[in-house]
Amino acid sequence: MPYEVLLGAEFSGAVDCWTEYLCIEVLPDGQVELSSRSAEVLMRLGDEVDDVVWPDGYDPDDGEPDDDEPDDEILPVSVGGKRVAGWDGEYILGDELVPHGDDATACFVKGGTEEARAWLTSYGWSDREDFSKAWAIIEKALK
Repeated sequence: MPYEVLLGAEFSGAVDCWTEYLCIEVLPDGQVELSSRSAEVLMRLGDEVDDVVWPDGYDPDDGEPDDDEPDDEILPVSVGGKRVAGWDGEYILGDELVPHGDDATACFVKGGTEEARAWLTSYGWSDREDFSKAWAIIEKALK
């Protein structure tokens, strides 16, 4: 994983909430990439998806596990060859962090602290708890 996670925070929309992670990576050309990442969504509960591997002894079609775990706590081992890390609401999540959206990644040249701060503010990171610690690392990377 070439990027470093600086901070995690809860974000919300009109109908749900999720966790995002502020990440930094210094690129080979010296630019600093900032990104807001979240766990990769592998599938939505109830969706028909190919290549789902379930735990031994569990048949999702009969809904009866071999042990005493409630059905809603049983997660696939992997989906599409990617390891399952957990679930959030109705989504099965992988363990890889991916950019949260099209505007969730930005690159800055050395000295671009004002531009970086503006991007972080517009994304909602600058008002998060412990942002000052993350900002100190970002500022240092941009010098």
